[in-house]
Amino acid sequence: MRTIESRLTVFTFADGSEITTRSALESRWAIFFNELRLKWKYEPCRLGTYLPDFEVEGLGFVEIKPTLALLISESSRKIQRAARQFPEHKFYVFIGGQVSLGLMAMYQGKSIFALSYNNLVHILYKLQFPSCDLKLYFANLELCKHRANRAKLDHSIPSTEQLLEAACETARQYMAGGFLGGDGERTHGGPVEAEPINRALSPGRHDPPLLTY
Repeated sequence: MRTIESRLTVFTFADGSEITTRSALESRWAIFFNELRLKWKYEPCRLGTYLPDFEVEGLGFVEIKPTLALLISESSRKIQRAARQFPEHKFYVFIGGQVSLGLMAMYQGKSIFALSYNNLVHILYKLQFPSCDLKLYFANLELCKHRANRAKLDHSIPSTEQLLEAACETARQYMAGGFLGGDGERTHGGPVEAEPINRALSPGRHDPPLLTY
């Protein structure tokens, strides 16, 4: 995916269960964890001012960000504070526009560790299948990444902020005369009398809805 939209996204798993996340990227990571047969929770609990994207059993808390700049501007300080407040937990950060396991870091206590692809693979390997052939696990991991990135998401829902922005824009257009009245005449700005409003909202009229998505 080339762009990451801040929209609520729904994905239905094979067993019929659904997950709704705040972005398509987070949904893809949920699919990835599911493909790996890892037990996870989405936005499990608030740790001070920080709300992790995921908690993965045996691994720790996980934060997903499409870019490093977004991590630095939005979440890095919150994660650092949470790591210092809860030193018994590990906080992983995965950065990238898709499930790539390229740029990663791990926060614990007062320390921040850079993780390589091999580092994480060995962590997951020991967590899941220590008796399995490591080369086979590498291959399975790549397959899970491919499935997560190619999965077709069900649909997107505008976020609360987007709905509010759309509502405000609709109101501005209405007051400025951007919509047609019930009789096909353009409405104008300024004080709006009750009679035109009732006419515009009366049954059988075909005015544009206030919100469309």
